[in-house]
Amino acid sequence: MGLLRLTLLCTLLASAVAIAAAQNSLIVSTEYGLVEGHTKNDVDIWLGMPYAHPPTGQYRFQPPQPADGWSGVRQALLAGNICPQLHGTLIKDGWLGDEDCLYLNVYAPSNRSLSDPLPVFVWLYGGGWEMGDGIEFGLYDGKNLANKHNVIVVTFNYRLGSLGFLALPAFANENPHGLSGNYGLLDQVFALQWVQTNIRNFGGDPTKVTIGGESAGAFSGCIHLVSPMSKGLFRNVIMESGTCSSVIFFQGQAESYAWSEGFVNAIGCNANAPEQQLLQCLRGLDLNSVMGPSLNYSIPGYKPLMFPAMPWGSTIDGVFLTQRPIDAIARGEFNPVEGVIMGTNHDEGTIFVPRLSKVVPAVHTPLQWGDMNALLNHFFGNNQTINAMVDAAYPDANYDNATDQLEVMLRDFFFVCPSSRAMLTLAEHGPKTYLYQFNYRSDWIEVPFMGVYHSAELEYVFDNQWPPIIHTFNARDQAMADAFGYYWMNLVKYSNPNGPTGQAQGQLTWPSYSANNMSSISLDQPTTLVTNLYEDKCRVWDEVVQYVPPVKVQQMKEHFVEIALA
Repeated sequence: MGLLRLTLLCTLLASAVAIAAAQNSLIVSTEYGLVEGHTKNDVDIWLGMPYAHPPTGQYRFQPPQPADGWSGVRQALLAGNICPQLHGTLIKDGWLGDEDCLYLNVYAPSNRSLSDPLPVFVWLYGGGWEMGDGIEFGLYDGKNLANKHNVIVVTFNYRLGSLGFLALPAFANENPHGLSGNYGLLDQVFALQWVQTNIRNFGGDPTKVTIGGESAGAFSGCIHLVSPMSKGLFRNVIMESGTCSSVIFFQGQAESYAWSEGFVNAIGCNANAPEQQLLQCLRGLDLNSVMGPSLNYSIPGYKPLMFPAMPWGSTIDGVFLTQRPIDAIARGEFNPVEGVIMGTNHDEGTIFVPRLSKVVPAVHTPLQWGDMNALLNHFFGNNQTINAMVDAAYPDANYDNATDQLEVMLRDFFFVCPSSRAMLTLAEHGPKTYLYQFNYRSDWIEVPFMGVYHSAELEYVFDNQWPPIIHTFNARDQAMADAFGYYWMNLVKYSNPNGPTGQAQGQLTWPSYSANNMSSISLDQPTTLVTNLYEDKCRVWDEVVQYVPPVKVQQMKEHFVEIALA
């Protein structure tokens, strides 16, 4: 009887454990300890979970390190600190955030089954690598995507500005792998590794991870596509309003070092000091000093092409990033992926044009005819052959004013044509590629002035009416959000935006983009197909890119001297 009773009890215990494992709990085990979330609108939510050690003190300007574990149950009810940002951008001589900022958020349908894990969508926010966070006041709230599409959504913070991208030889020399700069991107890798290790306990499938991002988040996505340190962390990529090719955002190591050294001198340390002394100075500075002075042309030395508007970029360090992403893709040297979505918005240039006079002092405010050549001179070093080519492609007579002309030129140069070329190059090597342009004009208050501007798609991507009242969805808006949800989440679930059969149900079937079929999709209401999107302009930019040699530090130093003397 005793043995029979023990056998029965063991059977019942095993059954109870199996039932508990199949059920969802707001208390979840992670590699660092237990966390407890909350439920809202049929979605279980965990906020502010540390995925790495706070990058403070000796950890400042270091690759991310494992977080400290904890005992008991950690409450995961509030978002973590945002990373320091907005210095001199929206807050003159001020900033927001805290260095203790490496936190992560998970959104999961409450009715999920842990025995049948769900695909995972990981979001990389934009903001020029200078601003942004994983919550963005609620814009990146993942509960609607999780609830409507039965996926797990993950968002997180990563380091920005100088704290995320300062690159110096001293950093490389102290690191066993020779890493220098790119700390914000290494944070992203660390967060993706956290997903691989922990997401199954939240009901997610680590073999079905899609990364997606907008602007700097899209630049990041292209870097992860080619970085050897990101291999195996995802299977699909979504890149909204990004580039894989711009030397502005993928800087050579010499250029990064030259800019960083000038910045270090400006914040009170000596870039030429012995390395240990320099490192001690940088890690001992108060955060207010590290955030730096107001960036203007009075700072001596080399400056990046988008200084002071977007001075920080990734560094081609030979370890994390070995070459420009587009060059790696062209050689077939990228991580295995199944599907890639990439595209742009119709009026990408409208939010950048007002900042041009800061970047290029020769540009007028308001813009005047001829300012396009001043901008070209800045980016291409007074090359009159290039000026003539671009002038012919964007003649004054085709535009009502100089502002319209520059907005269109910037859209094509920075966004549309690099996206098209990245997708064509990827398609040569196997992955399914899907190109889009977002053309939907809502009735929102800013649209008459800004058009379908850079980042205008985000409310629809996340199906969030944000900010409330100002961006309330009408039926047409909701239909646009539904279309985004259909295509984006089908890529997450099936590696195909059209769904499991490859033929869309209730939406237009989106063809793969390649040299043999240059059909892209116009995301609008209704959605339509487009062939050879701005191909006449992109051929011009193909010629420009081939004509221009890589920019070198000495050339740029001479160029900025010319600007100063002009």
